[in-house]
This record gives sequence, structure tokens and C-alpha cells, in this order.
Amino acid sequence: MSVRKTHDSASLPNDIACQRSSRLAQGLVWLLIVLYILFFASLSIRQHEAFQTYSADLGNHDQAIWNTIHGRPFRLTNMAGLDSRLALHFEPILLPLSLSYLVYSDPRTLLVLQTVVVGLGALPVFWLAREKLNSDLAALVFPLAYLVFPALEAANLFDFHTVTLAAPLLLYTFHFLQGQRYGLFALFAILAMSCKEDIPLLVAMLGIYIFVFQKARKVGVLTVLGSVCWFCIAVFLISPRFSPVGQNVHMERYAYLGQTPQEMVSTVLTRPGLIWEQLVVEARVGYYLCQLLMPVAFTSLLSPQTFLISLPSLAINLLSQYGPMQEVSRYHYAAPLVPFVIISSVYGVDFLATLGGERLKVTRRTTLYSLSGVVLAASLCYHHYRGFSPLSAQFQWPVVTEHHRLIKKFADMIPPTASLSAQFNLNPHLSQRENVYVYPYAKDVEYVLLDVSSLVNKDNYQKLIKTRLESGRFGLLAAEDGYILLQRGAPNSPLPETFYTFVRVQDPDIQYPLLADFGSYIEFLGFDVTYRRDEEPNYNLYFRAQHPLDRDYFIALYLVDEAGQVVGSTVQPQPATVWYPTSRWQSSEAMKIKANTLSWWTGDREQYSVALGILDGTDTWDVSRRLRPTVSESEWLTPLPADGTLLQLMTFRNTWAGAKPVLRERRFTVPEIQHPMEATLGDQVRFLGYDVSPPPYKRGKTLHLTLYWQAMTRMEKSYTVFVHLLNKDGIMGGQWDSVPGSSLLPTTNWLEGEVIADEYEVPIKAGAPPGEYTIEIGMYEASTGERLEVRGEGGDVEGNSIVLHKIQIPRGDS
Repeated sequence: MSVRKTHDSASLPNDIACQRSSRLAQGLVWLLIVLYILFFASLSIRQHEAFQTYSADLGNHDQAIWNTIHGRPFRLTNMAGLDSRLALHFEPILLPLSLSYLVYSDPRTLLVLQTVVVGLGALPVFWLAREKLNSDLAALVFPLAYLVFPALEAANLFDFHTVTLAAPLLLYTFHFLQGQRYGLFALFAILAMSCKEDIPLLVAMLGIYIFVFQKARKVGVLTVLGSVCWFCIAVFLISPRFSPVGQNVHMERYAYLGQTPQEMVSTVLTRPGLIWEQLVVEARVGYYLCQLLMPVAFTSLLSPQTFLISLPSLAINLLSQYGPMQEVSRYHYAAPLVPFVIISSVYGVDFLATLGGERLKVTRRTTLYSLSGVVLAASLCYHHYRGFSPLSAQFQWPVVTEHHRLIKKFADMIPPTASLSAQFNLNPHLSQRENVYVYPYAKDVEYVLLDVSSLVNKDNYQKLIKTRLESGRFGLLAAEDGYILLQRGAPNSPLPETFYTFVRVQDPDIQYPLLADFGSYIEFLGFDVTYRRDEEPNYNLYFRAQHPLDRDYFIALYLVDEAGQVVGSTVQPQPATVWYPTSRWQSSEAMKIKANTLSWWTGDREQYSVALGILDGTDTWDVSRRLRPTVSESEWLTPLPADGTLLQLMTFRNTWAGAKPVLRERRFTVPEIQHPMEATLGDQVRFLGYDVSPPPYKRGKTLHLTLYWQAMTRMEKSYTVFVHLLNKDGIMGGQWDSVPGSSLLPTTNWLEGEVIADEYEVPIKAGAPPGEYTIEIGMYEASTGERLEVRGEGGDVEGNSIVLHKIQIPRGDS
């Protein structure tokens, strides 16, 4: 009796300590969940208020849910040709979700609910990890890894999608499966399958897992049969019933495999080469899996029996020819994969910790903490580059302006029962009505609402709007700051002056001031650059007419490659100039031209530059029609590509953290120079010295030379630099003539006092006679060939050239 009491009293403090540790760990998990919900709910709402949500898919879901709660289940008009959301997806979970609109009927309700459900998924992650690892401290790593998982955060912030809700529900499903609490397992499996028609395939894989690893044969078989039946009914019965094409509308993403499901299965089984090409070349399966597994340090691979549960979703994403489905950290398609990456990471760490203890004779606790630390470091590091919280290098808090808030004024003018057509980013603000469409579809609507200040330049909506106004079917009801509200049958009237305030600005606060003159007609004032993850930067361009203009100039953006060659341009007019062309500009006004997007994709380029051109005409490739820019003030180098007809604004380098600007500041101090010299050319340019690559100098190779110049004044002419290699007989062993900066930095663009480091790769002729050569340089005007007169000290100056250096070209093969 006394021995037993001694034992109980000794173990009691340990039990209390364990309970306290468990409660503390659980409390920390709840703290992480609350912080996640508060932040991402706020960020989601802020994105919505900044017009960063769209008809696809917040507007689609909002209208379908609003119609459902008003007695029209799943009714959808937000996509032309469809009248039910069931034509897109089978999502019965929308039925219980619609009850939330009885409390607060607003699309922001969906954004908050989505965040809450996703955040609560951290609980089953913690429970699973604690049970498997038998350590509260190690278990804490995995709910944090889940909450900072970029693919999950991307899904949470990309509008609203019911498939995002499936991720946390699948975690609860697996948790109750592991505890063999099959009643709760069935409940959460049904909820998860209710989120999207392909989720039953994941539940079927869970049934196989139960059958093989838990030996619960009956439960496993019933799970597989039930989920497969659900999938078949959803895909082959319900979707075709509501689809205008007689089958699930998303089947077109797999059309290369065949026209029917039977043909698709046959192709997969009989044409492995085609599947290999899709997976490896098109979908880049290796890169996709790296992005998916890197946040958990690839530990998921150590538990293939749990990771391979995600195989159906992997196949659905990777076999699709719809590119966004292969984006891990941008859209919602990877959301169903996240639960199994996290679960298999927990199991993988457990496996490796046990193996390490057995093989390396290291305690399990030590190995477990080390591996958990690796997962934590990998999660935070990957999140820094690809995540969405303030811990991420790409984090941005959306800016909501008075312009965005103005939409309420226009929304209040539209009766709630009226049919409406609104552009894609206004649509989710007005989608709670029986009939709402995405502009330009406006066949039988009563109202049309547009915000032309945020239209992409590929859509010339002005022509469409004018057609409707001039036809007499629509009249202008209201217009302000770029918004246009049309009403069917209303009297027509001209646009008021208040409409143009989105173009005309007073005292603009410009992010990158840059003063440049385009042909003495238009003065460029500078630009802003705004970024959105994984998208090309957007630009606000600021101008002022130097005097009243008698014509409409075309403003274009150009893509310039690393070699300074123009490889693309915008072809549609910028929206602002469509509504307020240059012929209406007043010299007292500053103009803000929002160039929303470029007409090319730069994501596969390591580095690229964006340049500005202004044309007297619309053919962006006609160099003769471009107004030549002259820079008068800038803090950084502004190359002039395309023979000086374009103004290069900014260079970008694509990194894991997105597009990063590369700016080279103008230099007005003399740097350290290998061979300093002093000479002046035409009393306009001061030569400061040079750097030259060391020997050997071989025929058929190049000589690297850096020349240092300083502008003594602003130059009106563009001069060409010549570099000659001459032997004692006057034979040319090598030559390179070019406008400075590889033709990108003409002397007309140099500011007074500016120092230019001008690099050259001078080719040495393959047939150059061996012997001693001198490097001779100078400047001349290309149109006349006349060289600038040279005067100076510290070098061998000969009238119109400067002799720099002697080099030896040896005998031997080139």
C-alpha cells in the first residue's frame, strides 16, 4: 500500500505537467487559428473592396447562393449560355451555405466563412500530429505549416470556391478515420464530397486506405462504392442534365484525350507517350511536385501510402490542358492536395524519427525535434517567397480609394429587381439579383454598369457603349470618375465633365518621377508601378501636353529583351485615351493613363524591360511615326531602345518572389578606373579613362573594354563611339562602332555632369596579322562621319582620336 502511494505521488507532477503542456499547445494552436482568421478575412474583404474579386468566381457563387435562398436553387446567369451552377460543378454544400445569407446577405459573408473553415483545419492537423508523434512541441509545427502553406492561402484569397472548403473537411475526415470513428468519418466525408464533384475520388482513395491499412474491409468497400457512385451521378447524370453541351463543361480541358469518358480512359491506357508529353513537357510535373512538397521539406515522400491518396486530384490537375490548373500557389486547384501533403509529412517525420532512432542510435525525441525543425524552416522559408501574409516578401495590402467607394452610389441607382450587365470586376458587387450578366453580354438587360478606368486594353468597350447609346436602346443615366451607368429607354445625354476625372489629375504624387520630352508635343512626367502576384506589373503613366494638340497620338508600351531588342508591343489603345484623346488635352492639366496590362506574357523571361512609345498613328512597329524622346531629368539611367525612338521605363528580373525592378542610378561621381586619363572631345564630352581585359588576346576572340565618359553639357546630337585596333602598318585588327550603351544610351540622353561607364566587346579579326596593336578610340557624328576634336593631357592625343593601350596578338591558330 505504501509503495503504491509513493509511486502515485511521484507520477502526479509529471501528469500535471503533461496536461499543462497539452493545454498550452492546444491554446497556441487556437491562437494561430484566430490570428489566421482575423488577418485573412480582413485581407479577403479588402481585396473585394479594391475590385480584386471577379465574376468568376465570387460573383458566380454569390448569385447562385442568393438565388438559392430566394427559392431558385443554383440559378446562375453570370456566364453566358448557363442558367444553373450545376452545369459547372456539383456543389450541394451551397444549400447549407445559403442559410448564412439569412444572417447577412453579402458576398463578403462567403469570404469570411471560407477563411473560418480553412483556419479551423489546423485543429485536426494538430490532433493527428500529436497522436502520431507523441509530442506537443513537435506537433505544433504542422498546424503552422498548414496555415502558412502558400497553395492553401492562394485558394483562400482567390475569390470564393467550395473546393477550398474541401481541404479542411478532408483533414477532419482523415482524423476521424484514424481514430476509427467511422460515423464522424462518414459525416465529414459527405461534407467534403458536397464541395465538388471530383472530391469523391479522394474519398474513394480513403476507402482503399481503410481496406488495406486498417483492415476494416466492410467500411473500406462501402466507402469506395458510395463515393464512386456519388462521382458517377454528379459527373455523368447531373452535370449533363444542366449543361448546354450535354456533358460537364470542363471536359473540354481534356479533349486531347477523347470526346467521351470512355475514349479518355482508353487514351490514358493505350497512349503512354501522349500522357508522358502532357505530364513532363506541358504540365512540368517535376516543377509542380517541387512547389507542392517544398514547404514540408519533401517529407511527404516518406509516407507514400498517405500522399498517394491525393492521386486523383494530381491527375485531374496535371492531365488538364487548362494552364491555371498547374499553378500551385496562384489559384484554388491545388487546395484538395494540401491535406495529404500535410498528413503525409506528419507520417513521414514519424517514420524517419523512428528509423533514425533505430539505425543511428539517436533518441527518437532528438530526431523528432530536428526533423520538425527542418519542416518548420522549410515552411517559413517557402512562405517568405511564395506566401501571402506579412511574412512574405510579396505581401501587399490592397489599396481602397475613393474611386472604389464610389461604386455604392451607382449601385444604389439600380433597382434590386432589375436585370444588369456589369464588367467582370464590378459584377460581384452587384450579383445579388435574379439576372446579372458579365459585360459585354447585355442582350435583354435593363441596366449596364462599367468602370472604364479599370478596363484592360484588349477590350474596346467604348465602341460597344457608343453603339448602344446611338441605337437609342440605352441612355446615359449617370457618369462620374470613369463610371458609366446606362439604362434601357433612358434619354441620351453627353458625358459630363466629372466623368473625366479618372484621367485628369492635379498635383500627382508620382512614384518614379521622370521628365522627358516627346517631340516637343507631349511631356512625360513619370510613372507608377503596381504589382499583383504572378502577374505582369501595371503602370500609371503621367503626361502633360506642351501646347494644345491637333491630333490624337497613340501611346504604347513595348517589351524589350536583355539585348535591348524590341520583341513586342501593345496594339490596342490605352482605355483612357479612348475616352479622353490627346486632342482634348489641355496644357494646364496632368493626365493619368492607366496601362492595365501588356499584350504578352513575360513570366518565362529571366529579365525584360518595358519601354514607352508615342506615335503619330496606330502602327506601333512603324519607327518613322514615333516621337523621339529626350530626357531632361531622371534619377536613374533611361535607355532609349529602337534607335532612340522609345523611352525605357524599368527593367524587371523574374524571381521566386515575383518580378523585381532593376534600376541603375545615374552616376555623377568618378568611380575607380583601371587606367585614368583625361581628354575632352568637342568641348562636350570629357574622357576619364578606361578598363581593359588582361591578356592573352587571341584572334577570333573578343577584347573587353570599358570607357568612362562625362557629359560636360547637354548634347543635341547623338554621337557614335569608335574602337579600332591598329598595328604599326595601319592594318585594322579589330573594330567596333556603336552608340554608347550598346546603342541604348545616346549622348542626347546624358545629363550634364553625368558619368557613363560604356562597355564594349571588341572582336579581334581571325585573320589579323600577329604583332603589336594599339587601341584607338573617339566619337563621330554618324550622318557625316565627322569626328569630334580631341584635346587633353595624360594620353597620346592625335587630333580626333585617343590612343589608349598597346596589346600583343600572338602567332597561332585563331
